[in-house]
Amino acid sequence: MVASAILLIVILGITSAFSYVRKTVYSMEKRGECVHAARGIMEQFRALPYSDSRLNVGKNQPIPSNFQIDNKLKKDASYSVSYCTFDGETLPDTATDPGSKDITVVIKWNNMDGGQESVSMTTTHSRILH
Repeated sequence: MVASAILLIVILGITSAFSYVRKTVYSMEKRGECVHAARGIMEQFRALPYSDSRLNVGKNQPIPSNFQIDNKLKKDASYSVSYCTFDGETLPDTATDPGSKDITVVIKWNNMDGGQESVSMTTTHSRILH
């Protein structure tokens, strides 16, 4: 009887550890996939001329349809563009263009518990370089 109880406790411990590892591995795989996709999107934005209309200031815009990204990630991806100064200060959307813009790409996914996680990547795009 005591041996059965100990065996049950050990089996429950192993089962919960396996479940935790499975969720962690899934989360890390999705995070890696999203970081790779965000980096690819960022490269496509960096290739655009500074004055391109896709780089107009705005928040939570859908990723442009002609950008290369996995379709299952595209529906949960967005980007924002804001003016910034060269020392990193973010300016209001109504400010005069200082010659540099911050581009932030966000990709979201649902984890195994039903919650939502996201990856965010930001770069600065300068008129001087384009």
